[in-house]
Amino acid sequence: MYNESYSISERLIDETSFSGVILPSHDWNTLDHIGKSARITYRVRVQCADNYYNTTCTTFCRPRNDQFGHYTCGKQGNKVCLPGWQGANCEKGKVCNQSVALRKTSNRHSGTMLSFAQDWATERLTNDSEQTNPTR
Repeated sequence: MYNESYSISERLIDETSFSGVILPSHDWNTLDHIGKSARITYRVRVQCADNYYNTTCTTFCRPRNDQFGHYTCGKQGNKVCLPGWQGANCEKGKVCNQSVALRKTSNRHSGTMLSFAQDWATERLTNDSEQTNPTR
């Protein structure tokens, strides 16, 4: 805090510092300093940079939906797989179970296509024995 009516060397009225831990939060912390000539009240907060999480801002998570993973990020930076995906990086499609409606179509040039009704896993199978052979 400075007083503009004094010379540069005399302008400092009071100063303060804080030594302690303030965890990342959206909440503000009020700090109060009572010095020789002034009382200083100020508010501070710590926020992690975008895509960093936890109390030390060291957990990194950036939502993605591409060949490297299919997930969003939870409040603590944990990966939350999008529907139909699993694995550490949500990179593996879930296996279709018996209760899912299945539509099978064949095409002589593209093999067999299995389409799952839940619209989250489409798997193309190429199986020569299932393809139509015009010479037989």
